[in-house]
Amino acid sequence: DSSSTIRISRSESFFWRFGHVINGIYFPYPNRKWLIIRKYRRNNWLIRQLSFHWGKIMTTLAEQLWACRRDGGAIDIPADGGPSDVAAALEIQREAVAISGLDNVGFKVGSTSAEAQKVLGTTEPGASPVLVDYFFEGPAEIPIDPAHEPAVEGEFALRLARDLPPRDGEYSFDDVREAVDAVAGAIEVVGSRFAGGLAGKGRLLTTAD
Repeated sequence: DSSSTIRISRSESFFWRFGHVINGIYFPYPNRKWLIIRKYRRNNWLIRQLSFHWGKIMTTLAEQLWACRRDGGAIDIPADGGPSDVAAALEIQREAVAISGLDNVGFKVGSTSAEAQKVLGTTEPGASPVLVDYFFEGPAEIPIDPAHEPAVEGEFALRLARDLPPRDGEYSFDDVREAVDAVAGAIEVVGSRFAGGLAGKGRLLTTAD
């Protein structure tokens, strides 16, 4: 009857074909088990919910973060607080990059200043790949999502003349300086896929994101 039925309009039917974030729940397209569609009416009106059996509902944090990056929206911090150490945060980061299927064109190094670390709630910098679809050469129009609480930062972009491959010992400042081929000014649009923006998210959640 009308009290237990949801009509799925043409605009909503794409949920059947693609993974998406609906009210903070991500539904990936390869392995769905339960597709939950919720229609909310404002002013505390009725919430109607209908579930369909189809693949699996449980998704990884990396899948949720990538869905927010790709489609917009933000998710709450996991109930367990998220990654417990840097290794776990980097694993989530690598999984999200792999899911994206996008090429890596460089690396971002962030929160290198004491002021940035204070805002973020950390005592150390972090790094992550820069994916090709999120690298722009000016002039450019850059899409943003208000849910990510974006902000603009001035940056230095360094172009390397040679690789600095992994090794047992750390690279010295002179090693890195000699590998730099050029320096240019750059603009970064920062944001967070966790609700509430970057402030206070700490090193681990920011690295995972």
